[in-house]
Amino acid sequence: MRGEDFPHVFEAGAYAVAAGLSNALAAGSARGDRWVAEARADQAEAATLDSLAVVGQALARDRRELAKLQAENAALKAEVAAYRAAAVKAAAVARRDGRRVA
Repeated sequence: MRGEDFPHVFEAGAYAVAAGLSNALAAGSARGDRWVAEARADQAEAATLDSLAVVGQALARDRRELAKLQAENAALKAEVAAYRAAAVKAAAVARRDGRRVA
């Protein structure tokens, strides 16, 4: 290399280094943006999973409560049926004995 070409070669090299650094910065920024987007998506998914877990727990609690209420309802229906049967039997006995049934 001749001395008189040095400034041109140096300038071209400096521009090449600057262009390379600019490209590296752009690639790094894109990679960083992608990582941030992935982290946000993971965080949103985790929040969704937490919310689903809470909803699942509430559903399980509601199902247990519903089962308890259904059992209580069945017991009350059985009790009403027993009272009805006793009333029908009492009315039948009263009619048989000739008593007046209200």
